[in-house]
Amino acid sequence: MKLFDVRCRVLYIRIGLALTIVITFTGASVLRSLGFFKNDIYWLQEALGGDKMTHLLMGFGVMVAAYLVVLPRSLTQVFKVLCATLSLLLLEEFSQILFDTREFDWLDLSMGVVGATLAYAGFYSYLKFDRERT
Repeated sequence: MKLFDVRCRVLYIRIGLALTIVITFTGASVLRSLGFFKNDIYWLQEALGGDKMTHLLMGFGVMVAAYLVVLPRSLTQVFKVLCATLSLLLLEEFSQILFDTREFDWLDLSMGVVGATLAYAGFYSYLKFDRERT
């Protein structure tokens, strides 16, 4: 097996995992906005610790997904991934204004930002430690 083939497979696995994370969170949000599977989504939210914890995990998960796709090697690239993640979280939360069944909530948005920032802090620390080690 050639090195190129292995790298392509790893890339496909990373992209697949990232898409799974993003589709899970955004898909649940869209389905809830459209009124589908409401009881199941409420049950999932309660199992994850409530609405605010779900938003925190969503922010964390989307940041991890973006990191897996890009695999940044510098601290500047990690910051760009954070900015892209925060943009997606803003878009998702502000899109709720368009639906009568949903309500925009600043606390939901802030919990998503906290989740993404926690993931960013982890990746930042990892890259900082890795840079100092080498």
